[in-house]
Amino acid sequence: MSFAVDAAAELGVPCPLFWTASACGYMGYYNFRFLGEEKLTNGYLDTPVTNALGMTKHMCLRDFPSFVHTTDQDDILLNFMIHKLGRASRAGAVIDRQHL
Repeated sequence: MSFAVDAAAELGVPCPLFWTASACGYMGYYNFRFLGEEKLTNGYLDTPVTNALGMTKHMCLRDFPSFVHTTDQDDILLNFMIHKLGRASRAGAVIDRQHL
């Protein structure tokens, strides 16, 4: 529910977000925004993603969730996640469920 970040900004209050996936999953989703920079062609799942922040330099597109396996940069789910994680970077904190 990252829309809470916008509401908190309007009210001038801090907004922590609760992330229910693992921290590694969060970083994978966070790096979706870099996927548009990769040139996707046939065999694209073997494309290395060397600019994924906080992740190994050996990441390939096949290592990301399956809905990212698209060559359509206008894919609605891909863009939804990019937008959602863009909001998360404006949160006061991100609480990972594994640290409760």
